[in-house]
Amino acid sequence: MSEILDETLPFLAMHLVFDMTQCVMGGIIRGLGLQFRAFLVAVVCYYLVGVPLAAYLTLGKPGDTLKLKGTWIGIATGSLCVNLLFVLILVKSKWAKVIN
Repeated sequence: MSEILDETLPFLAMHLVFDMTQCVMGGIIRGLGLQFRAFLVAVVCYYLVGVPLAAYLTLGKPGDTLKLKGTWIGIATGSLCVNLLFVLILVKSKWAKVIN
């Protein structure tokens, strides 16, 4: 059990960091009135990237899976994808227009 925890914990921690920053950026995006964009980003990153990757890494080819570690790698990858696209949305926002 300790070995599983040692292998899995770094990916869980990575996901938690991405999730926390995602919450902050999501609030900013919501304040900008871009909720639908945030929704699309979440759907694409989690349901088209993170979950399929987690399923493949966890259940993929017999004897070639990462088991629980693969689950967290997939989820952390989905969170990273959300973060990167949220940063892109925030960088591309017209802040002068928002201020006025």
